Amino acid sequence: SKLANFMKWNIATVVSFVLMVIIWVITRMNILPFVIVKSVWYESHYVYSQGTVDIRCYKMYFGHFMGLLSGITLLHYFWFTMFIKIGYELIFKGKIQDLTEHKQGENSNGVKKALSCKQD
Repeated sequence: SKLANFMKWNIATVVSFVLMVIIWVITRMNILPFVIVKSVWYESHYVYSQGTVDIRCYKMYFGHFMGLLSGITLLHYFWFTMFIKIGYELIFKGKIQDLTEHKQGENSNGVKKALSCKQD
């Protein structure tokens, strides 16, 4: 999507953006919370019941691990809302612009500004 936007290929930008959102929804908003996190929550006790991991280590790290998995899942939902906002701008307003392209030292046309070396 970023490369297509850089090359000013508008159709390729839209197609790659839509594909990225579809893959994001399938993998990060369905598989991660409903398969992986669910499996860790309900099936991880098999690890210590079979003697693979000591129960003290399991109980010590289970909360931390579930907290990290839950945190990354919440971040994925937050990032998805950002994708929806970008998609809204893309579809309804026709703005195809990478938000990371506005670098310090460049104006909105991409022309670099002259740096001043004034000393006080």
